[in-house]
Amino acid sequence: MKPSPPSSLLQSVLTDFLARTPDAQFVVAATPEGLLVGEAHTGTPPAHADVLAATAARSLALAQTVNAELHQNGNGRVIIEGEHITTIVGKASNSIILIAAVSSAAKVGVAMFTFKLAANAISQLYN
Repeated sequence: MKPSPPSSLLQSVLTDFLARTPDAQFVVAATPEGLLVGEAHTGTPPAHADVLAATAARSLALAQTVNAELHQNGNGRVIIEGEHITTIVGKASNSIILIAAVSSAAKVGVAMFTFKLAANAISQLYN
């Protein structure tokens, strides 16, 4: 197993996601069990980032179960559209999930693309 990279490398990936993603509000990295590993935000930080991480981990686990039942390949992502914020949850590596929030007015396609770039960068760090 590859040793954990320095937290500064993870922080750099999270900060880069914010810089590349118009209308991004925050991004959180967590373990699949929901333990907070890192976060970056523009403006106000997410309230209760640790609770968000745990809830997002459960949502992603549910999505993976649905994908398995439907015989779908891949890790899948969960997109939650709210009145003001769209949240994207996905697996970045075997040991990290990513949770990102963008304004509901944001272009979700751009956010999904930069989310995938961040997930790939994290995968390179942790796998």
